[in-house]
Amino acid sequence: MPSNSQHLDLAGVTAVNPKEGGEARASGTREGVSLACHGGSGTAPSVSFDPSARTWAGIQGGVAIGAMLEAAGGFLNGRIPVAATTHFHAPISPGSAQLSVSVQAKSRTLSSAKVTLNQARPGATMTALFTDPGSRPEALHWLQTGPTQEELRRPPESLPAFPAPVDVVPISRHFDIRPLGSGRPLAGGATPHLRAWIRYAAGSHPTSSIPVVLDALFPSIYATRKHPQPMPTAEMTIHFAQPTQVTEWLLIDQRTAWSWPGLCVDDCELWTSDGNLVAHARQTRRMLEDRPAR
Repeated sequence: MPSNSQHLDLAGVTAVNPKEGGEARASGTREGVSLACHGGSGTAPSVSFDPSARTWAGIQGGVAIGAMLEAAGGFLNGRIPVAATTHFHAPISPGSAQLSVSVQAKSRTLSSAKVTLNQARPGATMTALFTDPGSRPEALHWLQTGPTQEELRRPPESLPAFPAPVDVVPISRHFDIRPLGSGRPLAGGATPHLRAWIRYAAGSHPTSSIPVVLDALFPSIYATRKHPQPMPTAEMTIHFAQPTQVTEWLLIDQRTAWSWPGLCVDDCELWTSDGNLVAHARQTRRMLEDRPAR
């Protein structure tokens, strides 16, 4: 457990880290999730997921990752994540789940933690690396997927909005998505690439909300198809560039790196509207209707 007391407030989630041997209490809500921690050292926090955070295969993976990052951060005295890898073992259902946090190592500059999420069965396991926020410049990057000058000249609000499929994917009501380029879900195109301006209805982008935004688009391979199929997240790895300021509108660029029957892998970058990298993610998805016959 943390050795000193700290108060965190991330996107409406309030947590109090106790002194050694004290009692942990946390309460609060954000879009789709409320966090509640009770008990002394060794007692796992619990989390409650709202049905509005569902995709068609359970609670959105990004929402679960955000909750797990918040839980781990509460044990690390305000350190911020550098990288997180999460494996999903089963769909996450609306309702309560138990979180268990184990700090694996802690040094002056880096710490690592393991988080497990359990419901009636194991739901997800995360390993994450954290660092001291400190004072730092914007990250240097050599990626070429950030906003172009042409995209910056046109305000996102002036672009047509992507209609949210709320009946099938309830969490989509929390996103304002303005597609860019030619790629559209279920358009039967030639390239598995989706690009858009995106705004999260929560109105701010603390670290715990970044996984939610990174997981907001349909699978990129949908751009080459005309009919939907379930593609739940099996694994997601996120590297956080941690810009000093995150803008209201973000640019998301996502494409399928490769696929085979039953699996596909998406690469994704998230950028601020002034061209700073927010995070990079790689996601392994199960393609449920493409599994080869046994």
